[in-house]
Amino acid sequence: MKRERKPSWLRLMAPAGNQYGYHARRCNCGRWLFQTRDQCQWEDWDAGLLVGDDVVTAILCHRMLCRVTVSDGPPLLSTVWAGIGIDADGRYLARHDCMLPTIGHTPYRPSRKPRKNSGTGFLPACTPCGDDPWAAHQRKEKTG
Repeated sequence: MKRERKPSWLRLMAPAGNQYGYHARRCNCGRWLFQTRDQCQWEDWDAGLLVGDDVVTAILCHRMLCRVTVSDGPPLLSTVWAGIGIDADGRYLARHDCMLPTIGHTPYRPSRKPRKNSGTGFLPACTPCGDDPWAAHQRKEKTG
């Protein structure tokens, strides 16, 4: 049986000496994992991002998910429970289980340019009356 090679993109997610406690390691079952080590809890995630239909498959298979958020350094991870907080454009990792096959095989690629924030351009422009921003609202109540 041929051993699986370490995916090259795992070093982008878990660089040596990172402060987040991310590690790339091989499981006893022979597959590569992305491991998060906290002070009190270690979690193993399958080395492959879930996108699109893979996310739906993971939810139907009752696999625990972790959202991968791109940042300047290593990615930030946040756990998602039972489909709550799932974003259609999001990227996720599935919890590793040696008895179940890997669902996602998409490699991690950090975005080359930063994402634009939505900003507040969609809000209507308003100007306060005097020093109190609620003064216009209070005047309407008194006169009307």
